[in-house]
Amino acid sequence: MNIFFIGAGNCTEIILEKMQNCIKKAYLLDYDVEKINFLKEKFHFCIESDFFISDDIDFYVECASVEAVKKYTENIIRNNKNIIILSSGAFSDFDFRNNVENILKNSRSQIFIPSGAIGGIDIINSLKDEINSITIETRKPPLSFNMINTKEELIFYGTAEEAIKNYPKNINVAITLSMAVESFDKVKVKIISDPKIIKNIHKIFIDSKAGKYEIKIENNPSNNPKTSLMAPLSVVGFLKKFNNSIKVGV
Repeated sequence: MNIFFIGAGNCTEIILEKMQNCIKKAYLLDYDVEKINFLKEKFHFCIESDFFISDDIDFYVECASVEAVKKYTENIIRNNKNIIILSSGAFSDFDFRNNVENILKNSRSQIFIPSGAIGGIDIINSLKDEINSITIETRKPPLSFNMINTKEELIFYGTAEEAIKNYPKNINVAITLSMAVESFDKVKVKIISDPKIIKNIHKIFIDSKAGKYEIKIENNPSNNPKTSLMAPLSVVGFLKKFNNSIKVGV
C-alpha cells in the first residue's frame, strides 16, 4: 500500500507505526522539515515530497488542518483519487462542502471521514432519518485549550459550525457527527475545560424516534494534548478494514 500523507506530525507518526508492515511507500508533505526528517529516520519507507497526483498512490491521508483539507481535497477528487480526512471541520464551510459534493458527482473518488475520537457513528448511520437531535459534550484538560483554569469551566455552547470556528483543533468530532446525520442544525455542542481530568472525554446524547442513546468515550490523549490517541487509530482501523474480505460493523 502506498499512502500520501498531508501532514507529518503526531497523527501521521502513529499511523505509520501501526501500519508499517502494510505500507510500501509513504510520501510526506509538511512545511516543517524537522518533522519529515524525524519520520524518515524512523521509517525507512518514508519519502519527502511536494504535492502530486499519481496512480501509484492508494490513499491520500490528511493529518494536518482544516486549511490543508481545503487546499488539497478538490484537486485530489478531480483526479479520481481517494482521500481520508481527519480534519472534518473543513466541511463546516458551506461553499467548500458544496464544491466538493458537486465535484464528486463526476468523479470516481471517495472521501472517507473516520470516526476519529468518538464512537456511535454506526448508530447514527442506522437511525439517520429518525434522529431528532444530537448533543455532544466534550471535556478536556485546560492545556488542550491553552488555558490555566483551576475550576471546571463551560467555555462553549452552540452549534457545531460555531464550535469549529472557535476551536478548530479540538472539536472536529462535532462536524463528523453533523456529516453523519446529514444536518448541521440537529447537532449541539458543549465544550468544558476541566482541570480534574487528564483524559479527553466525550458524551454523545442521541434523541430519536427509535429511542434515546447515550455514549461515553474516555480517550487517552496522544503526544499532542489536543488530539486523542483514538483519532489516528481510527484511520488505522479503516485502512486495515478496507482490505478485509469480511467487514464487521458496516
